[in-house]
Amino acid sequence: MRLKPIVFAIALLFASLVSAQDKTLYFMGIYPYNHQLNPAYSYNRSVVIISPSVGLSLSNSSLTFNTAFNRGEGARDTILYWDFETIEKKLKKSNTISADGSLNYFFAGKVLKGGNYASVSISRRVGACFSFPKSFVSLRYGNADIAGNKPRKIDLDNYNLDGVLYTEYMFGLSGKLSSRFSAGIHLKLLHGQMAVKTTQFLASVDTKDDFSQSTLKTDALIKLSAPVVKKEGDNNRIEVDKEELDKQLSWFFFSPANYGIGADIGFIADIGNRMTLSGSLNDVGVIHWGKSPQQLSSSGSYIFDGFYFSAGDFRDFDARDYLRQYTDTLQSLFLPEKSNEPFNTRLSAKSYLGWNYLHSVKLSFNALAKMVFSYDGVFWGITCGTVYTPVRRLSISGTWSYYNNSLYNIGLGAAYTWPRVQVFAATDNLNAINILDSKGANIAFGVSWLIHSGVPPRQGRTGSLLHPQ
Repeated sequence: MRLKPIVFAIALLFASLVSAQDKTLYFMGIYPYNHQLNPAYSYNRSVVIISPSVGLSLSNSSLTFNTAFNRGEGARDTILYWDFETIEKKLKKSNTISADGSLNYFFAGKVLKGGNYASVSISRRVGACFSFPKSFVSLRYGNADIAGNKPRKIDLDNYNLDGVLYTEYMFGLSGKLSSRFSAGIHLKLLHGQMAVKTTQFLASVDTKDDFSQSTLKTDALIKLSAPVVKKEGDNNRIEVDKEELDKQLSWFFFSPANYGIGADIGFIADIGNRMTLSGSLNDVGVIHWGKSPQQLSSSGSYIFDGFYFSAGDFRDFDARDYLRQYTDTLQSLFLPEKSNEPFNTRLSAKSYLGWNYLHSVKLSFNALAKMVFSYDGVFWGITCGTVYTPVRRLSISGTWSYYNNSLYNIGLGAAYTWPRVQVFAATDNLNAINILDSKGANIAFGVSWLIHSGVPPRQGRTGSLLHPQ
């Protein structure tokens, strides 16, 4: 039996079309976003802010739309084809597709005696990372060595999926240690809602010399935070336990067995009258998952019929039908089991080092170095930018970054401020020359509503709700 060429890359299409806008927002004065990014920021009054805001990010470490696909020639120039040769050149030994999201709700701060500032906030975070090896591109050859008329072994090792969804309760304290130096710290209580952690994934497809049969050999273990999957009936398929899933995603879900702790630290140093240096280390922490832990395990050999994917054009490609065939194969291989072994997941920590120069009342220049310590490696980037305030209420930001091994990333952001309300939107990591050469994109938008202020709100030089201390 000859298997047609197979690939796992359908998700790369979406990852290339659609990591985080914090590089653009870092110096914009978005409240309370600047305090979340650097706990040394404090405000000149006690406040309560309702801050419904959303941040979404999706990226991959190696490919863009233009490197994954090419177009036909002549009359077929509107048809897309997989560009496997370019994909193979661009892939690294290990590659990632990552997604992050945040939803902010509430922030409150109070000026303490002595000038210190206490704060509390509530937000929800989600992060996921899928990693895959460079050998994935060889799947296009299927199980047959055509030239040698012999079978090929298909390597499926080292595919990993890790992710968490949790609610964060932040308690902060900041203050001036001298006339030119401020520092702050956040302590975070974390309540875990869902998690997935791949501890091992080894698999291969072996085909008999006469191509009469292919065998999938697996040795894989994936841990889950709670029983959200189950075997349904006699069809030996994995089904999502929708009732249990709804409970875990509910605002009212609580389990003392899923708990964690995290911390942020930061500083701001004034260098002269116009220049500041700032830095922070965020999301250093771990979550313990003890609520009904569950394992998806697969160990053994299985007759493998394959799942098919054409290397041709996409005119007749049915993504839903393809994914159904793909998941049908995988669902029959993994067995959900209850486990008495809880597990831990760490947060994706981030560090920032920023510089800001106030050129005039309307214009400032800035630079930012950022590192992300993700589930599958360390990523870093350098950003330079400016914030322009043409009128008192409006701020506009533009950035240029080297990030994700690309030099041509641009970012844009804007904020408009009334006495008690601020609206903002921002994005970055867009390719400056051709958006289809972007490895990722993101967006953040939201509203900050000052529902209580210790003193009447007044406008600063940029029309901001509050004056940072």
